[in-house]
Amino acid sequence: MKSYIAIMSNGPKIKVDTDEVPTVLSGISARIPIRVRQGIINSVHLVSLVEDEVRNKENQGRTVIDPSEPNGTKVIEPAFKKLPDIFEGIPLPGDGNKLSTSEESQ
Repeated sequence: MKSYIAIMSNGPKIKVDTDEVPTVLSGISARIPIRVRQGIINSVHLVSLVEDEVRNKENQGRTVIDPSEPNGTKVIEPAFKKLPDIFEGIPLPGDGNKLSTSEESQ
């Protein structure tokens, strides 16, 4: 699983998880606001969606010595944590109707 950053024309950067990318792409096509866990993206002001190299690097696997493995080593993948939903418990106007959400695309 990878993570991304939505770069906005007015400066802010909004973190986006892999499962939210289809929602972002749908919102861009429809030119509507896009609700992701870490913010609401105005699709008109979205400049680019790029990989979050820092967060992806934090979630890379590491190799450890494991004599039980055929080659003597084993790659341990850390548990990739989804971003927290900053809107959890807050009723938003149009939630589930007008705003495109990552839950709708699943």
